[in-house]
Amino acid sequence: VGYRSIALEFNNHRIKLCVVRDKNIRYHLRREYNHFEVYKDGMKFLDNVQVIPVYYHAPEQVFINLEPRCIYNCLFCSQFDVPARVTKHLNSPKLYPFLKKALNQPSIASAAVTSGIYPNNKQVIDRMCTTINYVKQIRCDIPIGVEPYIQHHHEIDMLKKAGADEIKINLQISDQKLFNQLCPQLNYSHIMNMLEYAVDIFGKGKVCSNILYGLGETDESIISAIQQLAQHNVTPTLRKIRYDNNNHDRICSKLGVIPTQVDGKRIVNLAHEHKRILKKYNLSPKTFDTMCHRCCCCDLTPFIDF
Repeated sequence: VGYRSIALEFNNHRIKLCVVRDKNIRYHLRREYNHFEVYKDGMKFLDNVQVIPVYYHAPEQVFINLEPRCIYNCLFCSQFDVPARVTKHLNSPKLYPFLKKALNQPSIASAAVTSGIYPNNKQVIDRMCTTINYVKQIRCDIPIGVEPYIQHHHEIDMLKKAGADEIKINLQISDQKLFNQLCPQLNYSHIMNMLEYAVDIFGKGKVCSNILYGLGETDESIISAIQQLAQHNVTPTLRKIRYDNNNHDRICSKLGVIPTQVDGKRIVNLAHEHKRILKKYNLSPKTFDTMCHRCCCCDLTPFIDF
């Protein structure tokens, strides 16, 4: 309560932050004629900062979550154990009018669809395909990315046939022991298999996968997972875990320790290793028109931020 998020752009970089009206915080945003300035401890920190419109979660993109509930309950996820009273944000009667209004915004250049898994994966994949069809009816030329959980190869075929241009299938956790602890209902090898098949269907440079860090894994396991994905022509997306009161307590309870806070040095070092491996395998976030690699607001993106 009392805050909202905004996206800022400066020196060809983007960042999405929560904003509050509080004189006691270190950073302040001030309007200066047709732009903004950021002050740190009362001193000018950034000049010529632009506020980017974010109408549908990400700049220049309609990025929607079809379902807030999920049956898999990975311990790090904000959709863990969503109460049964929470219903679909966009049920079928609402979906087409919502998309028509959103996609007619002049600034919108792409669309992306994600979802929790509820009540089962078949219904979620069907809804994603319906959503893709709606998008293509409204704007046939717009690129569409999907972020599903995949149980079977044919689900990848369905999404591609419906008109999806890019796909993200998340490996999530690099360390397999941590993976089994935090995502006990998922299977690491199965996800890798689905990613390999997705590359066959969508092509190199159109398949990506989130790797989270800050959960207690080593840098070596992160680098190994980046390498493993890149070897299969999957573009890794490196993402620092965002803790809140709920997932922090769940993770600490399961692991029996408090994960060490990720500092700036580690973020930068991992980002450079990330870039090195992408370059080795001729991969780049720049080949994507949707999802995180298009947004670039939350994490360091190789070849775009540095």
